Amino acid sequence: MKVESHFGWEETLVLENEFLEVIATLEVGPRILSFKRKDSENILGLMEAQLGQSGESQFRLRGGHRIWLAPESAATYYPDNQPVELIEYNDHHVKLIAPPERQIQKSMELHLTAHQLTITHEVTALTDIASPVSAWSLTILRPGGTAIVPQPETRSHPGHADESNEAAYLPDRHLSLWSYTNINDTRITWANPVMIEQRVDTEPLKLGFLHRKSEVHYEVGKDRFTKTAGYDENATYPDGNCNLEVYTDGELLELETLSPLVTLAKGESISHEETWTLKAV
Repeated sequence: MKVESHFGWEETLVLENEFLEVIATLEVGPRILSFKRKDSENILGLMEAQLGQSGESQFRLRGGHRIWLAPESAATYYPDNQPVELIEYNDHHVKLIAPPERQIQKSMELHLTAHQLTITHEVTALTDIASPVSAWSLTILRPGGTAIVPQPETRSHPGHADESNEAAYLPDRHLSLWSYTNINDTRITWANPVMIEQRVDTEPLKLGFLHRKSEVHYEVGKDRFTKTAGYDENATYPDGNCNLEVYTDGELLELETLSPLVTLAKGESISHEETWTLKAV
């Protein structure tokens, strides 16, 4: 672990080992700016014109990886433009804590092992929050790649009165579509897996899934990025019961996972864990 100057900021945290490198800024956020294999390039996408800045009164996308609160609203875009607190557990395990917002305080705990980064996202209520909310983890990937969303296996129709296969009478997946999404968009391949391409000069597109498979992938260049997040069959998720969402437009593609919806009393927290891996393809 070390603190260096990267991406226009004087203080960025670097966690690295023989195989992987992670960079997060300490001057805004918490934001992860880079995740890469030692012999490859950054898998994350960045907004170059917004790097190296801080203290703005309005939210800045900046790129990389961030944490929000769902369902989305105007309050979601609270500007995370102030320095974060760094807590060091060891050379590969830290926590980044944002300053308090109006109702919440956010943090990310980063734990780098040989071939994996584990991120624990936490949202703590500073007041009672009566409406159900979810921790929302958003990762902007570098452009030009394809998101890969595994689907359940296709099975035969159970026929009539098949008591041995009762589950086959019921739907096994949920899909949410946003108002700006064209179901016939050629960036989407409706197969198993479902694939969504990032292309330049295209309009916004977003799909939401109740994703029981846990893993989702993004392939670009020589890299295959995988993020894994849990699924709770007894929980309800935001946006029509979605724990995975994929957004893309002409500049970026974003893989988003969400925790179950909960209400929070003052002092209570939501914890949402992801694991990241990178492999050569």
